[in-house]
Amino acid sequence: MLAPLIVLVVLACLVSAFIPFGGILVTSVLFAVVVLQYQKINRIHEELQEIRKHLGLMKPEEKEEYEIEQQIKEVDQLDDMSREQRNQKIEEELANAGDPDKKD
Repeated sequence: MLAPLIVLVVLACLVSAFIPFGGILVTSVLFAVVVLQYQKINRIHEELQEIRKHLGLMKPEEKEEYEIEQQIKEVDQLDDMSREQRNQKIEEELANAGDPDKKD
């Protein structure tokens, strides 16, 4: 487990010592690895939340927060036309909520 890490550290030192701009190269590779690991951990966290919700293991506050996050993701993935239709629907609902005499 530790041997690959030691090999990578030695390789990084050699690259940064013998190649011009090696430090920049090593830093950029390290940054890419960290970003990829962050994305992987984030994806695993989301999948675990989905599993917990499916099994009913979430507390009510967590469930509400999860549903809000899912709605935000859904809205972020909408194209402009769908977003305009959704906004119009929300505005109509708000207008109807403000006027209790008005029915759909």
